[in-house]
Amino acid sequence: MREVYIALRLFNFNDKIQAELFEQELLKHQGIESFMPFRDTNENQLFGENRTRIIYDADIRHLDSGNVSVVAALFDGICKDEGISFELGYAFGHKIPIYAINTDFIWYSIKDKEFLFDPVLEFMLMGIPMYIQFLNRLLF
Repeated sequence: MREVYIALRLFNFNDKIQAELFEQELLKHQGIESFMPFRDTNENQLFGENRTRIIYDADIRHLDSGNVSVVAALFDGICKDEGISFELGYAFGHKIPIYAINTDFIWYSIKDKEFLFDPVLEFMLMGIPMYIQFLNRLLF
């Protein structure tokens, strides 16, 4: 069974809907399971000072479990989310393939070369699918 760890921002409803749509598309393929930190760590049932630490520990345990075949990151915006950035760095350090999905129109430019993501992140990525293509297939 292949499992996709879906890394996403947790702080607005729209990001969670986008992740759910992405997951629905993934699950159409036989033999794929998914893990989403906000859902699969029971975030909504945690209270108190240690809430963030409990979620962090659960995410790390899951990345270390050996069940994750690939990390897919929904990675939009000019300011990249610190949690997603950590998850990608952790996955890269543990040789878990990383794919990033981007729907915005922000590009990085260094001299004559353009990058969809920060050049360091692009080095870490296995592939850079454009999520907008996925949305076009899904919606039209």
